[in-house]
Amino acid sequence: MQPLNLAAQQRPSPEAIANTLRSGTRTGRTTLARHLGISDPNWTNCVDDLQINVDHPHLDRDTETSVLRVECGYDLYLVLFGRKPGSFWKKLDTLFLYDAYNNATLAYQSLIRPGVQELVVQNAATVSGNLYECYFLVIRVVDGHLLTALAALETSGEPRIGSEPRSLKSTFTIQPATASELGEIDQVAHLTIGSRSFEVHSSYSWNDHLSAFAKDGADDISQLR
Repeated sequence: MQPLNLAAQQRPSPEAIANTLRSGTRTGRTTLARHLGISDPNWTNCVDDLQINVDHPHLDRDTETSVLRVECGYDLYLVLFGRKPGSFWKKLDTLFLYDAYNNATLAYQSLIRPGVQELVVQNAATVSGNLYECYFLVIRVVDGHLLTALAALETSGEPRIGSEPRSLKSTFTIQPATASELGEIDQVAHLTIGSRSFEVHSSYSWNDHLSAFAKDGADDISQLR
């Protein structure tokens, strides 16, 4: 396979880039990955076993967009491409997420205005010592950049605090935006502290002043046992 030409006058499509990552030479794939902002220290261990997908969501009102999803072991990269009408594809941004145990999911929903979608990621993980947490993320495109508009705790397994272990598991319900109403995200979190169990209801909606999703008032908390 010929090396992929990344010159401005011959910018390849996201599909062509995905094909090179799948079947190009090992050196060519590594060089291309670096160009895309994929600098995984474990790259040499997974370069021959990448999981690659290309989507074409409507992430910007004036720009055609595409998202290249590259999974390398437990690491997940979302590479954003865009092009104006009549122009070439251009790599705009790259977002790194940790995908522990390959549980992360990606979907596209119109949560702010109809006709423009946001990225919705579930089970985006963080690990610090023996603390394991997963987050529900809403990511939007602003001026060609992938920016987090909401990060809500989805799952948590905390070490013992004193004599009481803690755990949390959440479910989320999305109400997409309509012509007359903004989208809304409802969260039901089941929190366990030792032998006690609680149910916590939260609701998030878009806040233009903050340019982010914010809670609609205080949480509704009930003790189950």
